[in-house]
Amino acid sequence: MVDSQSAFARRHDMSLQHLFSWIRAAKEGRLALPADEVAVFVPIVTAATEVTKVPKAAPSTPIEIGIKDFVVRAVPGIDMRLLFDVLRAVKAAA
Repeated sequence: MVDSQSAFARRHDMSLQHLFSWIRAAKEGRLALPADEVAVFVPIVTAATEVTKVPKAAPSTPIEIGIKDFVVRAVPGIDMRLLFDVLRAVKAAA
């Protein structure tokens, strides 16, 4: 089922997470329309934005993320879930 949802999200140029949040909201009743209104579908339109080229960092170069007085250094190959958890903890402490 996720494959068909992925295909739907790609076809409509939206992220799978966005689609899942809409599905969750609909299941929780947060997307209900008033009884006197009918559903209307509006196409998603994305605007082209100017792309600024950023020089590529060397593959072994860590990145630094500053949040207030904290600096988190992430090395290439870091587990993204771990990085997310660390950033969330730093943000909560800041």
